[in-house]
Amino acid sequence: MSSDLSARQRGNHAYAQSNYTDAVTHFTRAIEQVQQSPSHLLFSNRSAAYAKLAQYDAALADASGCTEIKPDWPKGHARVGAAHVGRRAYEAAERAYAKAAPLEPSSTNCQVELDNLRSRIPRPAWQAESV
Repeated sequence: MSSDLSARQRGNHAYAQSNYTDAVTHFTRAIEQVQQSPSHLLFSNRSAAYAKLAQYDAALADASGCTEIKPDWPKGHARVGAAHVGRRAYEAAERAYAKAAPLEPSSTNCQVELDNLRSRIPRPAWQAESV
């Protein structure tokens, strides 16, 4: 790979090649280079790489960082949800996908994840929907 590629580009390339450890390294370098004005995309991308490595606490930390920078971006909340699913914290995942779904109503991905989670989480009888 050419030496003139940015750390972000290297991270994207490593991720596309399923080299998630290198992707984390490159995205970390990119985040360090823009400390004064961090990009939500860098945190989102590193979160995805951490999730692929089953490092769900790190994935959650980055996804949360992403939503702090850009709270109205649905993919950030979906990353939070995915990290919580990896951690088996399904109610927290449900809350994250519930934030993401209305931010991008034209996409069904978040709604599908939300529906899947809701079908997995046991509810007390008083909370169950009537049939």
